[in-house]
Amino acid sequence: MIGDIITFRLQEIPPISKLIAEGKSGEDILNLLFDDMDLKIYEKLEVDYVCDCSKERVERALIALGRDELTKLKEEEENIQIECHFCNKKYLFTKEDIENLMK
Repeated sequence: MIGDIITFRLQEIPPISKLIAEGKSGEDILNLLFDDMDLKIYEKLEVDYVCDCSKERVERALIALGRDELTKLKEEEENIQIECHFCNKKYLFTKEDIENLMK
């Protein structure tokens, strides 16, 4: 029964990402879902988004492209800049860097 109510409410409220963009806190969102269910919050934790990207991880992704693709990139571009889609950190690879990856 409670599961049905929560399922219904999840279908009725805006997407969680929209609620967050509107400035709603996690507690606000929980209150929307559990409005009349005697919600008790026992502990609150601050959370931060931390991206674990690194140049080494990007290098492994480049290596996974294979020798042919790396050769093509090396021939077409002077430098290759790759941007992490999560944190927007930029990684620059020179032709020499690509050659070293191909070894």
